[in-house]
Amino acid sequence: SIDGLRADHLGIHGRTPSPTPNLDALAAQGLVLSQSFSQGNESLYSHAAMFTGRHVSEVAAADYRTFIIPDSALLVSEILSLYGYQTAGFLAGGHVHAAYGFEQGFDHFDDSAHFGSFFNKVPPALAWLDGHDPAAPFFLILHGYDCHRPYAHPGAFYHPFDADYSGGIDEI
Repeated sequence: SIDGLRADHLGIHGRTPSPTPNLDALAAQGLVLSQSFSQGNESLYSHAAMFTGRHVSEVAAADYRTFIIPDSALLVSEILSLYGYQTAGFLAGGHVHAAYGFEQGFDHFDDSAHFGSFFNKVPPALAWLDGHDPAAPFFLILHGYDCHRPYAHPGAFYHPFDADYSGGIDEI
């Protein structure tokens, strides 16, 4: 889950030259859903909908001050665990955090970075992959805020321009 990434900025959706050759190669091996829509405009709400397969209003009242995925909600991690999957979540914290109920059903859950980067999350996810039982199916979710502002934190992709750059970043 790449928080804040716009589809129209990906090579697989026609952006040329492609700024995302690795994602394009991954998409070529899988399924690309070109007609999908977020259930919420906030990370908390949209990820709650993804994890539960429910509309946000069916999960909890959409109020940032009180929103928590209840224990009674069934998450994809819980369902897959019932079918023998090993489950791991490497989430970048912030609004996709255990405090909001996202840890349910995971054998391994790491939300230690606060609005973190893939720079923080990929190494422990790769270590988990190296150590999991290769005979068992697994579900792993990896999440980062690298494209999301204003929560940009230091990391491999934090400074796309040199220190003297003063122009705009988004192309509109």
